[in-house]
Amino acid sequence: MPRNRRRTLLVRCALSLAAIACGGKSPTNPTPPAGNSGLTATIDGASFAAPAGTASAIGAPNGTFSMAGGTAAGTGLAINAFNIGGPGTYPIGVGPTVPGAVASVTASGGAWSTALSGNAGTITFTTVSPTRIVGTFSFVAASVTNATGTRTVTNGAFDLPVTSAGNIALAPNAGSKFNGTINGTAWNAATIVMGSRPASGTLGLSLSNTSYQLVLLLSGIAGPGTYPLGSAPQRTLLATQLGPSTNWGGPGSASTGSFVITSVTASRVAGTFDVSLPPSTLNPGAGTLRLVGTFDVGIP
Repeated sequence: MPRNRRRTLLVRCALSLAAIACGGKSPTNPTPPAGNSGLTATIDGASFAAPAGTASAIGAPNGTFSMAGGTAAGTGLAINAFNIGGPGTYPIGVGPTVPGAVASVTASGGAWSTALSGNAGTITFTTVSPTRIVGTFSFVAASVTNATGTRTVTNGAFDLPVTSAGNIALAPNAGSKFNGTINGTAWNAATIVMGSRPASGTLGLSLSNTSYQLVLLLSGIAGPGTYPLGSAPQRTLLATQLGPSTNWGGPGSASTGSFVITSVTASRVAGTFDVSLPPSTLNPGAGTLRLVGTFDVGIP
């Protein structure tokens, strides 16, 4: 073989080997396909990794996703997400009626889970499809079984193929939100139950997390408009601080402010609120409670 041709071949081989060593693709070591990166996180400062094949994601109707993975050492991590309609950031520490998730950690026979506080952490979805989900998360979980203390999970990430039985899309009435501030402190309902529907002329809601329970009754609903709290017609909001079980507002109180319904359809009711509640006559709380925020509630 001529010397110049042999030199050219040697140079080409050297360039190919350099490309592979510096991260280039090799036919015998291809880049893993999308959705095959597993489930990773940092748990109390220690690395957690459930690689592809050991971590899974299952999708179900109304944007429900169940993700789980474990390590050979016996540490497990699970996230159940509800009402995920697409990319975005959602709270961790909510129930299945609210867009968001609950999460848990298991290790050494013990279990830790996020409380229904409405703000135990966050999960961000960057890709949501019937075949793949991608995102990040962080949360703090409290002891529930054979465990003490808390588990702090940071730097969480997932890129997983989705196994689903069919359509994961949201129904028009799926997922409800009611959040804002109570005396300036952020408050997010972790569970929302509708008792009376606007079509009946009355909106009745029960809302709660680990700090407060709210019971709302708005009668005389006739579409979008401003509905001030008062007794004629009956429009009341009772707030109970859990733990000390002290109360503000409720029937017969001199509550002030309004709920503004901006939209009401057969499937949803949405609006804003700014109200002030005096101490109730039964187990009264101290001072006035001011609640400001927004709501967007699915109608069963």
